Amino acid sequence: MLALVAALAAFAQPILSVGEPTNMGITCSCHWARVFAREDGLVDLFLTGGGNYAHVPLQRLGDGTWQALGAAQPLTDIGELIDHAITPCPDGTWLHVASANRTDLLDDSFYMMHYSAEFDLITQRLAVDGDTELRFNDAPLVCDTRTVATAGHPRDLTSHDGVMLRLAADGTVPEEVYFDTIPPVGGSSLIWDPVRSEYLSFRALGPESNLFVVFLDENFEQTSPWKFIWLDDHPEYLAWPQSVIRFGDGYAVAHLIRRSGVSYVSDQGDIQVTVLDANLDLVQSVAVTRVDDGSGAHRPGLARVGDELLVSFEIDIEPRLAVLQLDPDFPPEPDAETGAPGWLASAAADTGTPTDTSTPDDPDDPDDPDDPDDPDDPGADPDDIAPPVADAGPDRTIAMGTPVQLDGRASSVGGAAAASYTWTFDDPVVTLADSDEVVAVFDPSSPGTYTFRLVVTADGVSATDDVTVTVTEPTSCGCASAPGAPAGLLPLLALLGWRRRTPTDESP
Repeated sequence: MLALVAALAAFAQPILSVGEPTNMGITCSCHWARVFAREDGLVDLFLTGGGNYAHVPLQRLGDGTWQALGAAQPLTDIGELIDHAITPCPDGTWLHVASANRTDLLDDSFYMMHYSAEFDLITQRLAVDGDTELRFNDAPLVCDTRTVATAGHPRDLTSHDGVMLRLAADGTVPEEVYFDTIPPVGGSSLIWDPVRSEYLSFRALGPESNLFVVFLDENFEQTSPWKFIWLDDHPEYLAWPQSVIRFGDGYAVAHLIRRSGVSYVSDQGDIQVTVLDANLDLVQSVAVTRVDDGSGAHRPGLARVGDELLVSFEIDIEPRLAVLQLDPDFPPEPDAETGAPGWLASAAADTGTPTDTSTPDDPDDPDDPDDPDDPDDPGADPDDIAPPVADAGPDRTIAMGTPVQLDGRASSVGGAAAASYTWTFDDPVVTLADSDEVVAVFDPSSPGTYTFRLVVTADGVSATDDVTVTVTEPTSCGCASAPGAPAGLLPLLALLGWRRRTPTDESP
């Protein structure tokens, strides 16, 4: 893990430039532009033109631009689909889910489609029909070796709950897994982290908030306190992190922002890409679009092709693609299943470690210089074991109403088999949860400056590091926070309710 952290940390600015958005040679009233890289150098683009969904490959031209390779081909014959999510599966097939307006209610139905690698329809089924509690817009979706599932969430987002639907190959829903995670599930992306052996749910809650990561086990139960990621250039509004990919040893997230003083319609905003390291700490955040007042871009997608990061989105019902140039030395993504670093071409697929082609050691060979019981072996000298290093994370400033996560996962413990973590604090006294864990949480009861000390102990040796959290007065938004939720959540709920449209509305 420490090697992975160091690898990304060496690239403080992995994104070198942002190109001008192009329409890829596509003329249509289309939105929900999603992109995925292919092994043959092409890129799969998925989009909709008002109900149905279509696919078209993109190719890079000699001038470096990306253009559609032919006309977009419909994926289904359904004309009532609204929001959707699509993802590749380990066997090369594609899983596609979409909400549908089948009655006077909105987002009360849910389709599942399964395509072959050549996008031939294998299964199409109305998986949920007429559910009056759940809605399936912006549903995060996973299809991997652990599970095939998608999330719906209640119309009343103040409830902090949701449901994960496990999908069968025939399009039925054999199991619904209830979960109550904080923050709530609306407007999010889901991805498996092979190093942590957890699903990461990337979320954003609108006014007065930033990015959040919720940690879920294979049963989609929350495993630890969620992580709050404060962007240095804090926008007035942040929402809809609807695309996330592995990026180096960390992650790249595409989401929406609203700059101070700029108003947008509905859920529109500027597209921004945020890069996080293996500890989910901020590395870089860049604006992809700068749209005019009264307009906006939305529904971003992400794909990496070599030294380029492709960002797809929609502006005024027209698909766009922006190319972000990367540092050519920036490492490729690790293996999605094992977490093996991408720059280790000989990484063993089953362990995530470099393949060892040397002759195995004989543990009983007295002449073996690598024998762990050999007193002449320098590796057996306790003095050569690296001492622990404590890292309590960067100092930061937050507003009242936001629980604070103290994160010591950037610490190192050398070659120790076990280590202990202890968080201590001076006056003023606060309630600190999980003070003996690597991640602790406290909920400030009043503004002030709070200094915490992390003590990391390994093999009888301790190291310390301090972090200072400055808590300011809450913003005067005139709203109340739900328990454990960031300030400014309730105004977002009103926005989420307003953004839903009737089937006769001509806007997307």
